[in-house]
Amino acid sequence: MKKDDAFSEDEKIVEAFNYKQELKRSLKSFSSFAIAFSFISITTGIFTNYKFVIQTGGPAGIWSWPITIIGQLLVALVFAELVGIIPISGYSYQWLKRLSTPFVSWMTGWISFCFLILVIPTVDWGFALVFAGLFNIAASDLNLKIIVMGYNCPAGNLEYNWCKN
Repeated sequence: MKKDDAFSEDEKIVEAFNYKQELKRSLKSFSSFAIAFSFISITTGIFTNYKFVIQTGGPAGIWSWPITIIGQLLVALVFAELVGIIPISGYSYQWLKRLSTPFVSWMTGWISFCFLILVIPTVDWGFALVFAGLFNIAASDLNLKIIVMGYNCPAGNLEYNWCKN
């Protein structure tokens, strides 16, 4: 089956449900802000680091949260503005590719890649701690690793298959 045949068959199926097949490449202000805010994931940071902050920082740790929230909101507003102006996928690499030099966008791509290598396991480890607490599972290193792998293996497989098509 050719690719064109698959597209025409898909269009026929969609039309059978009285739906016009279209891809809108625009984001409104609230959508842009919501995506930027969720990517920054301040709630993930609060939930996974709250105990650590209280134990090590005490009252100073509590008062640092409003400062952090204000800073994260400013970053979210910058992301939202960029997405509103240049509504493309590809994270900050694509934005800087259009706004700056190729070297700056290349460096941003690698910095973002390294950032995600650190952030994704950290968030997953925090998720494993919360998950273990919810289901009264002992929070040993082995149990947390099993929870993280149990979450990441199916999620990675789904993402791989989704991107492949």
